[in-house]
Amino acid sequence: MSATTVDNTKLTVQQRSQQSAEEIAAQLGIENVKLVSAAVLEAALQEMHQNQDFEQRVKSVCDRLQASQSKPRKTPPPKKASLHNTNLIPIHFAQTHHFDLAAPPDPFFLLDLYGADQLMAALDEYSTPFLKKSVTVIKERFPGKKPKPKATREDIINFLAEVALANK
Repeated sequence: MSATTVDNTKLTVQQRSQQSAEEIAAQLGIENVKLVSAAVLEAALQEMHQNQDFEQRVKSVCDRLQASQSKPRKTPPPKKASLHNTNLIPIHFAQTHHFDLAAPPDPFFLLDLYGADQLMAALDEYSTPFLKKSVTVIKERFPGKKPKPKATREDIINFLAEVALANK
């Protein structure tokens, strides 16, 4: 039996299982690692029924693996419901406006199209990089205006909406 040269303390349980199955498959000269894995589990189960010492060794290895694993990850809190709303209802139709899907959103056009009540939801439809491009355009148009430093996505949406509403 050869010793494993990889540092197992850095591996997850799944990675350890895969590595062990691969080593056993190589030692047995069998290419199908999944088959070997199933066969080893069945053989281990039979051995546990017949041999108390083997059962204790398995428990000992389980305890050691559990102790070496990092603390269990906490499940992330559920994401807050966003303003994302695919049911935006236009209140004004601008037939002369040219849509450029590659351009950043124009908060003034969105304000005209959807109104003040839907402006935030309309801005929320855009990705953060597009919203940041809109901030750049607004800063050029209104040199004194800029969002707070290290602004979050929500801060950027609020900034764009405030500027549009204040300057309509």
